[in-house]
Amino acid sequence: STMASSPMQFKLKDRVQYFSVNQREWYKATVEDFDATKHTYTVRLDGSNYIKKATTEKLRPLYEKGDAVEYYSASQLGWYPATVISSTYTKSGQLEVKVDGVVKKAKNDQLRKPQGPKTNDIGPYLS
Repeated sequence: STMASSPMQFKLKDRVQYFSVNQREWYKATVEDFDATKHTYTVRLDGSNYIKKATTEKLRPLYEKGDAVEYYSASQLGWYPATVISSTYTKSGQLEVKVDGVVKKAKNDQLRKPQGPKTNDIGPYLS
């Protein structure tokens, strides 16, 4: 199956959000383990310390206040260095980030961890 070759999307100790189907909400959690045969992660929820098993569909990266990220600008069609400035997500799942001194609201799919310079590039943001 194609799943077998899929790499781990999260590393151990990564900070993530875990989606609770019952609560219909995302919770902050930390990755504790990964089961390569079942493709499930074991995560520990903040606060309650509950242990949950989850597939990647129920997990997404957690960005926290002060994190350096890259923000995708739909108008500029590119990724720009940014900093997370809000500590909580809005109900609609947006975080506030600061891009070049400007505050933007960003959904998770508009954010990623900094990719860093690629070896053949002239600079980190040129491809």
